[in-house]
Amino acid sequence: MHRSPHRCLWMLLAMSACLPVLAGNPNRGRDPAPVRERPASAALDDALLPAVLFDNRPAPAWTLPERMARHHVPGVGIALIEDGRVAWSKGLGRTGNGEAPAVDATTRFQAASLAKLLTAVAALRLVDQGKLDLDRDVDEMLTSWKLPPNPFTATTPVTLRQLLAHRAGITVRGFAGYAEGDSLPDLQAILAGRAPSNSPPVALDRVPGTVERYSGGGYQIVQQLVEDATGQPFIDVVRGQVLAPAGLARTVAGPAPPPASACGHGHDGLRVAGCAHRYPETAAAGWWSTPDDLARLALALARAWRGADDALLGHATARAMLTPAGDGHSGLGPGVHGSGDALHFDQSGWNRGFRARLILYPRLGKGIVVMANGDGGDVLINEIVRAAARTYRWPDFQPARRTAATLARAALAARAGAYAMDAGFVLHVEAREDHLRVRTPRGTLHAFHPLEPDRFVDPEEGTELRFDGAPEEPAASVSLWGMQGRRDARGKP
Repeated sequence: MHRSPHRCLWMLLAMSACLPVLAGNPNRGRDPAPVRERPASAALDDALLPAVLFDNRPAPAWTLPERMARHHVPGVGIALIEDGRVAWSKGLGRTGNGEAPAVDATTRFQAASLAKLLTAVAALRLVDQGKLDLDRDVDEMLTSWKLPPNPFTATTPVTLRQLLAHRAGITVRGFAGYAEGDSLPDLQAILAGRAPSNSPPVALDRVPGTVERYSGGGYQIVQQLVEDATGQPFIDVVRGQVLAPAGLARTVAGPAPPPASACGHGHDGLRVAGCAHRYPETAAAGWWSTPDDLARLALALARAWRGADDALLGHATARAMLTPAGDGHSGLGPGVHGSGDALHFDQSGWNRGFRARLILYPRLGKGIVVMANGDGGDVLINEIVRAAARTYRWPDFQPARRTAATLARAALAARAGAYAMDAGFVLHVEAREDHLRVRTPRGTLHAFHPLEPDRFVDPEEGTELRFDGAPEEPAASVSLWGMQGRRDARGKP
């Protein structure tokens, strides 16, 4: 999975302050209702799990509706893969706030970076057909655009293999999208960073093949490469090479929201203006899809990996796709992790107001696709994934086990205060009965429980909060979310 630290920080700072309220049993004291067999799709509804379980404290009883409310996610779609097939798919919640239509298994969400999986498959299909070469200098294959002059390709050219594996040294990690009504750039403007593009030029700033670094800009080069190799619009190529043969009937290209789609929502639960941001960067982020469609694509790749006849990709190509390139975790498109039965590939997506994740174990035939229409969906999706991992017995994605320490209230109070962070804002640390509570500038709250006197953990996400210096020191420092902060003696930044 690929994430920008800044995007992670933004998500963390804007999480909801709401805590779930558990209702009592309204049937207490009444005759029990007849026992009804639960549908398979209800298996995860009351099984969501945090990132950390404490050995010496009871596990939380989380339900999917409660956690959707906690993270301000109006709707979620899930496709569960078991025994090498889509065992069930469903939607929960609504496409927007208020009286918006309900989400069901056919509701489209922005696929965000899961679009890169479509792009990778399309490019690899062209490799199998001899129209592209994984290891040839892409500048020799590009006809309508060339890499800007640079000193980094003097001895090592950029290749399609490197672009797909995020190892080409290409800049521009991701794209911000455009509001409804904004002028949208074409591919040439995106690559050049020319108005009306709101992203910088796609360029090369290090020797190709030397390091793994996520690059949406690299996938826009792949889009141009596909168009130059085929003489067709990129969207048409993906339809013919991927959507039709894999049976993805509900996957469509943006940028405007298509029929039967969800609207994006911010961390505060408010709907994104115009329903969704527009992403003309089609190869990197510009598709709408359903969990069921994307689960079918994942299963098609697993069949190819196993060497099935008439598979979407050739056996050797599929094996290359699902093998980490270099010393990183990126294959030729998705992330690749583990080995043996634990081998799995994944892809995560973050667009404004939308989150998505795909995971599949090709040998076990187990996996999941989850799509959510809220910026808080990343944490929610992780909770759903952990529930699936435990319910369906996956090798990975289990909560970590920790032992909570017990600190006196005075020891907790000694850590309280306002901490000026190096990212330019102030966090407020407050002492509670048995933990610390961190309040962000947006008013969102995070509970950190003690592991040691100077080390705390947020069980929801597994994030650690560390203190440096004696509690009584006025200028004690704190480390959290990849940032450093210092307490001011006056409680002010």
